[in-house]
Amino acid sequence: MKNNINNIYSIISKNINISYAENPLNSSVIINQISEIYNTLPLHHSLQYGIRSSYCLFFDPINQEQDILLAKSNNIQPILLLNHIPQQLAKKEDFYLFNESHKDTYKITMFPSLLNIFQTDVVLIDRPQISSENIEKLKNKSKYDALILCSNQSLGQSINQAIRSFNPNYQINYMESYSNIKHLENLYQQVSEHSLIVTINDELLAQVAMDLNIRAISNLDIEGVEKCNSTKDVSELLNNPTSNKVVEFKKYDFENSFKTYINNLT
Repeated sequence: MKNNINNIYSIISKNINISYAENPLNSSVIINQISEIYNTLPLHHSLQYGIRSSYCLFFDPINQEQDILLAKSNNIQPILLLNHIPQQLAKKEDFYLFNESHKDTYKITMFPSLLNIFQTDVVLIDRPQISSENIEKLKNKSKYDALILCSNQSLGQSINQAIRSFNPNYQINYMESYSNIKHLENLYQQVSEHSLIVTINDELLAQVAMDLNIRAISNLDIEGVEKCNSTKDVSELLNNPTSNKVVEFKKYDFENSFKTYINNLT
């Protein structure tokens, strides 16, 4: 009876509840940003307590197929957030099969570079960003030489060694993920404490670094970020920095962009 009351109340009040499939990726910051706009809760909690959810967010859809089917079976519309390239999608055929299996599913990304990779009906929305005033306050606040973000510990150690071969006295911090960071302001704060960011398979961290005028190196193709395909590239870039074109600062409005997207669906 309680579950039915929750469902009826949600419908009558026209509240939009958005659930999300839990995952180990760096999605806490984005989920927290969305929770400031809509009621958000984990998918399994939503189903367990009978709380009606209009949409469910999937940050790692290739590893969440069962949860996607679960959401659909409960009349919850999945929304795939394609903000990274899964390791399983290594060939053109892999992307084709992925796109075909999700051709009728809502898909969004926050990064233009991924529009050309996931080519079927992906909508670009603004990425999260703190205010321009707070960005200015965090500039030129570095306390450490480098921050490495890499989920592969072995690769992360290799990148660490590559940086130390350039300067053995560098103070280097390492993160496998920032899933424990829930607030966007804290993510900006952590990045601001470093003079160099090396980020593997995570564009948001590189974008935050660029907002703060901090040098960034990544394996991803991002305008204004130095590209590395190997740890050798990291060493070469540090010894011979490329003359990347400075990207003009751009303001983003994630809240308005995401709300507009959801409103267009309802």
